[in-house]
Amino acid sequence: MDLKINGQPLDEDGIFDGEIYYRRMLFENFGIEGGWRQSFEVPIFTAVESILGADIKGVENGGPRLSAYGAYPMGGGFSLYGKGGLTYYKLEYSFKDQQQDKSSLGGEVAAGLNWDLGYVGLNLEANYARSSKVSTTTGRLGLHMNF
Repeated sequence: MDLKINGQPLDEDGIFDGEIYYRRMLFENFGIEGGWRQSFEVPIFTAVESILGADIKGVENGGPRLSAYGAYPMGGGFSLYGKGGLTYYKLEYSFKDQQQDKSSLGGEVAAGLNWDLGYVGLNLEANYARSSKVSTTTGRLGLHMNF
C-alpha cells in the first residue's frame, strides 16, 4: 500500500485496507456498488511507531462509497472488471501528538480479475483512491459471495 497524507508519503507498514459492499447488477455486465471503505493501522505497528517517535501515528481513513461497476466475461468463470466512483473520507491521525480530523469527498478507480466459483468467488484488484487530504494505491485480494 502506498499512502500519502497532504501530499507527504507515509511509511505504510502495518496499514490494513479493506471494504465491504453490496453490488446490484443493473444489466448483465454493468452494476452499481454501495459500501464502506476503511484503512487503519494495526495496533502493534502503532505501538512500535510510538517507541520510535514517528511524527504521524494512528492513521484511520474511511467512509461510505458509491461506484459504477463494469465487467468483461472471459469464460471459465473469469472476468476482467473496472469500477469508479465517489467516497466520502474521514481521515483521523495524530501528528506530533496533536489529533487531526479531516473530511473530504474523493474519487476511486479500480481494475481487476474476478473468478466466480458458483456462489463464491475470488478477485485480485489494483485500486487507486484520492481526496484533497489523502491518496492511496493498493493491491487487494478479495473473497465475494453471490446471492
